[in-house]
Amino acid sequence: AASVSFDSSALSAAPEGDAYQWLDCNNGYVPIMGETKKTYSVKINGSYAVVITQNGCVDTSACFDVTDLSSNPSQTKP
Repeated sequence: AASVSFDSSALSAAPEGDAYQWLDCNNGYVPIMGETKKTYSVKINGSYAVVITQNGCVDTSACFDVTDLSSNPSQTKP
């Protein structure tokens, strides 16, 4: 099963896959443009998931909430 771990400012996808796509859970699971690597450097607090494609199978992780980044007030969503 796809999963996400967090280390200070980057999310990491597991297990290894052939392709990755990070999603913004707070915005209707919209794919985050250009974020197709195993790790995603989080810029603002939010909720994120990853889609991992491996051997033709696709799995989506549960959403992972990032709440402990220091954020600029202008970056917070209403």
